[in-house]
Amino acid sequence: MARLRGYVLVASAAVLWGSASIAVSSALAYGMSFLGMAALMTAIGSSVMVAYAGGEGFRRLRPDLILFGAVGIALFRAVYAYSVSINGAGVTASLLYTAPLLVAVVAPLTVGERPSRLDVVLAAVAVVGAYLASNPELRAASALGFLVGTGLAGIYAVTIVAVKYFYSKGYRDKEVMAQAAVSSVPTLVMLTLISNSKVVINAVTLTALLWGGVATIGVATVLYLKGMRDVRALDASVIATLEPVSAIALATVVLGEKYVLLQLLGIALILASALGITVKNYVWITTAKKLG
Repeated sequence: MARLRGYVLVASAAVLWGSASIAVSSALAYGMSFLGMAALMTAIGSSVMVAYAGGEGFRRLRPDLILFGAVGIALFRAVYAYSVSINGAGVTASLLYTAPLLVAVVAPLTVGERPSRLDVVLAAVAVVGAYLASNPELRAASALGFLVGTGLAGIYAVTIVAVKYFYSKGYRDKEVMAQAAVSSVPTLVMLTLISNSKVVINAVTLTALLWGGVATIGVATVLYLKGMRDVRALDASVIATLEPVSAIALATVVLGEKYVLLQLLGIALILASALGITVKNYVWITTAKKLG
């Protein structure tokens, strides 16, 4: 049951991540910069994780976790903001979610999780689905945009595998979430100040920041990291492609946006791959344990 609960927790985190697009688009409409948004949302989300982790999160300071947050997490959020500024949200998401294929390559070399051929096929299906769902106009990135977007996917893949690596070293999930999150904030604030990124605080942006920080970074990260204890890195990366499905559904309901046929096809592929990799690995591992 723990493994099944892990899949559910990762899926729940992906659904919450999907709601971030509404919060971010609302704040941007009032002049907030992407980087300023990322810094403030991360600061708010970090306080949620620290409150949840409590003393357990800092009982023993882990230098590698602190470095991971200050460099890895902060770099991901900064590059994401930069990618959106040059590629737009759709192309950024379509490039970001090539990460499952990168995880399939990196995970065996770092944490010993070797995917089967079916796992790789399902990961590829998820990548195609995420591309169609996020970028139904099939817009191509510029050379710079492509490099930034694929670099972002690489950073994302590394952060997924890094979490499994920290767990393999015996670190607690509360340590991972609290120490990595807190150490990412100073880096993001410094980058915001250096770049003179615009920060606008009013009723709309404050509401967006609170929702984005509390729900899509704070609560979602808690759910994701707890789920990752029982889920392989590749499985988590595939299930995380539910994010654009959630974003499209919420945009349709809340903002009245219309979806197109390619988005529906993308959603179908994502759902099929997420369900397929969950059932395949959950059933296989459960059966193996019973036989063993």
